[in-house]
Amino acid sequence: MRQYLYSYQTCVTFSQPIINHAFRLRCQPAETAVQQILKQDLTVSPGCWLLQGKDGFGNRTVAGGNNAPHSAFAYLSSGIVEIDESAVIESIDDCLYRFPTRLTTPVEEFKHLTFEGGNTFEKAERICQYVNQLVVYQPGVTATNTPITSVMEHKQGVCQDFAHIMLSICRLHQLPARYVCGLMLGEGETHAWVEVSDGNEWRAYDPTNNCTAVNGYIKIAHGRDALDCSVCNGVFHGMAIQNTNVSVSVFEV
Repeated sequence: MRQYLYSYQTCVTFSQPIINHAFRLRCQPAETAVQQILKQDLTVSPGCWLLQGKDGFGNRTVAGGNNAPHSAFAYLSSGIVEIDESAVIESIDDCLYRFPTRLTTPVEEFKHLTFEGGNTFEKAERICQYVNQLVVYQPGVTATNTPITSVMEHKQGVCQDFAHIMLSICRLHQLPARYVCGLMLGEGETHAWVEVSDGNEWRAYDPTNNCTAVNGYIKIAHGRDALDCSVCNGVFHGMAIQNTNVSVSVFEV
């Protein structure tokens, strides 16, 4: 087992004060058989009411709000997690992850691919490798809500695009698969990968880096695609322009 110190910090500044700000965060590590939380802290500024909960996919959430005028909003999630790579995440119900979404609707060329032979996870490994070789990593050409039909026009994108394409191909070949948002060893921003089910357990694959996603990966949330795993959703009153800065770090203890 390995332990990792993580830090996820976001700071949003507004061009003018806002009021009646309500939000929901998914910024704390998930608790699974593979991933145990040894220490965790969450700080939100300015001070506001907070309510812990879960969304419809079982992800941990924190809802909060602040009605007073403010020109900045920041939160810091930090702590230590322990990863047991020998543990198994049971697959109790994978029916939600068998069908395409708007972001993962397969393009025509995917319908002609074959990944015959081997068990579910051997097929998943081959799909992971195929996606890694199919797409060129290129920041700034897509957004979180870009469908793969658009990504495939240039075959460029970032981690969420690699994940969406792998989801599309897996589901097309009757492999239940779900999108995962989390943190990866090193410094940068959030990362995305895929979990595939054989009906008994989930295993994680990172098509961006063509590897399994266990040690060095901290899971935050999962869903049908990236839209189910947004780290922060919110509304406010005001005509302000937002500027967001994100800082992520994960180091082995």
